[in-house]
Amino acid sequence: YGTLGTNERIYPWMDEGINSFYENRYFEDFHPGAKWLQRPKFVAKAFDLEDYERNYVSQLMYLFTATKNQSQALGLHADEYTSTNYGTVVYGKGALAMQHLRGSLGDSIFDMAMLEYAQRWQFKHPGPKDLRKILERNSGKDLSWFFDELLNTSIPVDYAITKVKKPKDYDHFVYVSVKNKTGVTTPYSITGMKKGEAIRTVWYDGTGTDTTVQFPAGDFDMYRLDGEEDMVEYNRSNNSYRKNGMLHKAEPVKFQFLGSLDHPYKNQLFLSPFVGWNNYDKTLVGFAFYNHSLPFKKLEFELVPTFGTASGSITGTGRIYYNYMPHRGKLERVRFGVTGKRFSYLLNPEPLQWNKIEPQVLFELKLKTPRSPIRLSLNLRSANIIQQYLFGGETKSIHYYVNEARFTFANKRRLHPFSASVQMQQGELFMNISAKASFRIHYMKAKEHVDVDLFVGGFLYNNKAANDIRPPHPVFQLSGTTGGGNEKLLMFQDDYMFDHHFLDRNGFDPYLSHQVVTKDGGFRSMTNIGDTKKFLATVTTDVTMPGPIPISLFAGFGAYVFTSNGKDKIEPVAELGISVVVIEDVLEFNMPLVTTKNIKQNQETALGLDKFYEKFTFTLNLAKVDPFKTIRNFKF
Repeated sequence: YGTLGTNERIYPWMDEGINSFYENRYFEDFHPGAKWLQRPKFVAKAFDLEDYERNYVSQLMYLFTATKNQSQALGLHADEYTSTNYGTVVYGKGALAMQHLRGSLGDSIFDMAMLEYAQRWQFKHPGPKDLRKILERNSGKDLSWFFDELLNTSIPVDYAITKVKKPKDYDHFVYVSVKNKTGVTTPYSITGMKKGEAIRTVWYDGTGTDTTVQFPAGDFDMYRLDGEEDMVEYNRSNNSYRKNGMLHKAEPVKFQFLGSLDHPYKNQLFLSPFVGWNNYDKTLVGFAFYNHSLPFKKLEFELVPTFGTASGSITGTGRIYYNYMPHRGKLERVRFGVTGKRFSYLLNPEPLQWNKIEPQVLFELKLKTPRSPIRLSLNLRSANIIQQYLFGGETKSIHYYVNEARFTFANKRRLHPFSASVQMQQGELFMNISAKASFRIHYMKAKEHVDVDLFVGGFLYNNKAANDIRPPHPVFQLSGTTGGGNEKLLMFQDDYMFDHHFLDRNGFDPYLSHQVVTKDGGFRSMTNIGDTKKFLATVTTDVTMPGPIPISLFAGFGAYVFTSNGKDKIEPVAELGISVVVIEDVLEFNMPLVTTKNIKQNQETALGLDKFYEKFTFTLNLAKVDPFKTIRNFKF
């Protein structure tokens, strides 16, 4: 390793990638059968990790960004890689690419060529052309697929077996139909398998189109493309074709407690117990069924059916997403999905439920420079709400919809990140538009920060009559409080999209009703003034304080428009307070110290909050700790 002076700044794959390949080769030759997770054995067994060989780490690294369509070409200079891709591509894909080259040439030719390379270029500075010259001379093959194509593209290799057919009246071979799904033309191998063991492997020259090849007949029960896992193969779940049975290409279903790594030869279904709570269903018990794992999957789903112990109702959530990764063009990802929720929002005199079905599509744009911290996305969704209500002693249901389009620009740089979004909503009787900008300014050597949020929103039209109590209740909120406990307006949910998780959605409990969510105006005071069908603009700040106690100072300033005696009026609002931060953006306790007179009067007269401590609020944002979102957004 030390005798070859490759310039790793210019050709990092020739240094880190080749070295990682020979590290894998060492374990293959001297520790055959070594597992990726050796100890503790009970963990490997409990989480179905016993099948993964030690060298799987290179595949896992590469797929971590490749499956998100965020990989980069292998032949770049070191300073062109993102910090993540320097590991996943240079080390991970680099080792896999050398293994692919080794498998296609065969051990004898490959080892002879690499020995000559090491001897010829020891204590010198070789480059790709020097390695290519030696490999091509020893193999007698044109290796353009490796040096011209594989090294210079971020598009993954993905071959698939589509069909296996036996010729009539001829038993010496079978026809195997192969599809190249991405167009990257590397050599590929097909293996005849028997009871999970590789019996015979044949390599074929790469093809950019669909093709059919002849494979020698034998006593096989399965044909598998890249059966010995020598290729830089992106998606092995479409590589197998079983000889017998009706479902030749279907992989067996594997039920697994909690979770595991993605296994290409199993259809994994994970499950875990679930317990939740709200003030109307009370304790929610059930099970979560899902398929989320690492690396990233194109098709993701979770289904969490629960039973409300107080309401006696079937409740729960569900989500299913399909991620389309266009390897060419301006898009990084297109995610199609449907989400659903069902919970109770009233318990007495009888349980009433709200139901939400929301189809959505997310477009994420691909940037010219992967190292750029800029992210651009467009999210379209349509919330369809079915809400039960009581009328004349009878339970009735009403259906309404809200369509939403949101464009987001984000600069996720580590120091002083910021983001901005523009959003438009449309329902049967209204349309509004809003914009939000968020800035984080670091200080104290980036240990502490100041958050500044700007919000402005207005209704283009709102034709809902003042005496129409049917949902939805489209408003911009100054403070993201609950319904406020108004028994006559239980249907009037300020969270009319039912996006947020409230412990006490209608605000009946004297303590739980003090939950506020960060939306619209972003104020933290317990108030329902500023709920406007006209216009709202605010500036809010949050300053984390140095010291052993996790506290922050918050302040908000703004104005809203309301109608009085047929005339629109502008009302200024402000607040100042302290938050105790248990988990930032997840669980915080807010103590408003000073507010404008209108907020104070609203708290005392409308909400009955006279004492200082009665005006305290708390923020609980469980979406920030959603385990499924954590897996989807996992980074290192």
